[in-house]
Amino acid sequence: MTEPAAVASAWRLLGASVTGQAHLARGSSNQDSLAAATTRDGNLLLAVADGAGSALHAATGARVAAETAILSLGTSDLNRPEEALLLALNQATRALTSLARRNGAAPREYACTLLLSVATRDSVCALQLGDGAIIYESGGEVLRLTRAWRSKFAGETVLVTSPSAPQQASITRVSADGVNGLALLTDGLEPVATDLGSGAPFAPFFIPLFNFTAASSAGPDQQRRAKQLKELLGSDRVRKRTHDDTTLLLAAKLGPQ
Repeated sequence: MTEPAAVASAWRLLGASVTGQAHLARGSSNQDSLAAATTRDGNLLLAVADGAGSALHAATGARVAAETAILSLGTSDLNRPEEALLLALNQATRALTSLARRNGAAPREYACTLLLSVATRDSVCALQLGDGAIIYESGGEVLRLTRAWRSKFAGETVLVTSPSAPQQASITRVSADGVNGLALLTDGLEPVATDLGSGAPFAPFFIPLFNFTAASSAGPDQQRRAKQLKELLGSDRVRKRTHDDTTLLLAAKLGPQ
């Protein structure tokens, strides 16, 4: 798991990931990963990946996909965020394919889902491939930024290594005006944070977390709050609702700098 790499001057970040009970029972590791960075001009880059349970090297695939996507976004023209996000997805696919080839494995053994978001001065744009959720808060209202993944079959999703990944990715852009919070979460947290029928996020879950993130300061305080976030994800309240790995990456906008 890669922790957030930097904090933009206009944002505060918190991220945490906890191994699910089902994985602990099997003796397997956490297969989620998260990464974040900022560009020199303050653009915010976020990534969360969830390794496929059937993939032999799921944890490695999720980490490489998230880190590769962030590196790609960091060198892209973010004035065209949709193109930058698709390029990041393609770069993640190439990285996993290359890694598999070097290790004599099939690409599917590194398969993962991928959630990406780019926040600039003008817009907030996101890409979702597979399950999980990307949430934003604006004017006190909490909404999904990208559409919820739906499949005819339970547990089925689309993965970075799927041939149709670019075509099945959901990309949405909104104006940055009024966007005060962003959250990327893996599907393990959806039963706790969203209505599984409609996909709608639960505002009482997210609003306090956005406020908690915005109140953090760099250094020991941020580390303490990240630890508290991890404790929340590992609490009985969450574990009673899900047995999967749970990962949450939060970004909260500060007031005028």
